[in-house]
Amino acid sequence: MIELSSFHASALWPHIVAFYAATLLPLIVGLPPIIAIMESVYVMTEREI
Repeated sequence: MIELSSFHASALWPHIVAFYAATLLPLIVGLPPIIAIMESVYVMTEREI
């Protein structure tokens, strides 16, 4: 079994932060405006899906 020493954990931390910044932040910031626009168009056009 592989032991996760404090050195390995500290070496892995920047990669975790970079993944979060590159992937999750754009989703968190970008999705609500897109959803709001799509819902506004749906309500204004009154079209049934």
